[in-house]
Amino acid sequence: LEDVYDHALGRLGLLRDEETLEMIPGLFKERYVSTFYPCTEEVLEELAGRYKVALISNTISDQPRVLLEETGLDRHFEVIVCSRDLGIRKPNPKLFEHVLERLGVEPDEAVHVGDSVEADMEGAINAGITPVWIKGPKGEPWHGYAISSICELPRFLEKIKAQH
Repeated sequence: LEDVYDHALGRLGLLRDEETLEMIPGLFKERYVSTFYPCTEEVLEELAGRYKVALISNTISDQPRVLLEETGLDRHFEVIVCSRDLGIRKPNPKLFEHVLERLGVEPDEAVHVGDSVEADMEGAINAGITPVWIKGPKGEPWHGYAISSICELPRFLEKIKAQH
């Protein structure tokens, strides 16, 4: 993890010292904690009881995994993969295929939920997975399945399941 911090500090023109290295995990946690969607824990609890749940994060650090462990949300995921783990980023379909393989799930049995049309929706489509977009403030154009809030996801997945 320190190699990631070294790289980031170098790009920012900051010196690598112990005090700075000790501050970085806390700064990551502040940022990521503030971005959890409302209903996240309740939705994960419900989905993990009915589906195999995985997380794919386009990060070069391990912070999402650490944050999920610290908040106890990791218990809802069978697989957690960060871009750093494989050296590739969404929308590369190999990232999605890796997760499918680890879950033992075929692409046509999977749904990928994300908030980026380019990274999440295009990546899922390229891997043969049904994409569901969480509408965000960016107002990206998307004409496929979409929800306004993660709170809607369990009911929406039931609708998709009924259509197939």
